[in-house]
Amino acid sequence: MDATNLSRAVLIVAIACIFSLALAADGDATVGGRSVGSSLIRRSLQSVITQGPEREDVPLSRRAFREQFGNSDFTFDFNEAQVLTNGEGGGIRGATPVQWPALSGHGFSQTVTDIAPCSINTPHLHPRATEMLYITKGRLIVGFAEENGGRIVTNDIKEGNSAFFPHTLIHWQFNPTCEPAQFVGTLNSDDGGVHTIAQALFGLPNDVLATALNVDEYDVTLLHDELPNVPALGLKRDQCRRKCGL
Repeated sequence: MDATNLSRAVLIVAIACIFSLALAADGDATVGGRSVGSSLIRRSLQSVITQGPEREDVPLSRRAFREQFGNSDFTFDFNEAQVLTNGEGGGIRGATPVQWPALSGHGFSQTVTDIAPCSINTPHLHPRATEMLYITKGRLIVGFAEENGGRIVTNDIKEGNSAFFPHTLIHWQFNPTCEPAQFVGTLNSDDGGVHTIAQALFGLPNDVLATALNVDEYDVTLLHDELPNVPALGLKRDQCRRKCGL
């Protein structure tokens, strides 16, 4: 380590020590007889750490990143968006950095979900996000399940209403009417991910799942082969389908 880098390292350690003392005191620190706010110490520490010779592996600044894109790259047309998943009960279109590169690093993403009459966006969770939805058309019964021992929360909501599903909790949306429904879902992550519970469960080894469900492995195989794509249409014997003549 040369003299310049050694000096910077010593300075960083010194400021870090002052910063730690300021936090421990839960207030301002005194430096050279003067009161220095902890926010100023944070900024000073960040400035020292980030200064230095230019390196090729340093990420672009947010402004430089945005300058790669044209004006229209900051808009997204869901009417032309790729359908991420398509079942008998509807379809889901998504806007993540994969489909909308300018969104990268901003910490949110969106989906538009169409749910046909008597259909359900089956139970699922987002491992890295909380979801908020806004109904643009129709009516939905939505719900989420608390962790083991907790309650089931359900609500009947209509066009113009919002609901949210806490981080990592299993949730679903059901259209109990004879008319199509649609909602916009917003995740507080640009990579929220999704675990569809039935598909994830039946992706486990058959012997593990057979033991968990107390059934034969043959029955597990039969059930696996019957799993629907999502959103899923309700069962034929379901009261909603009988009411709607489906």
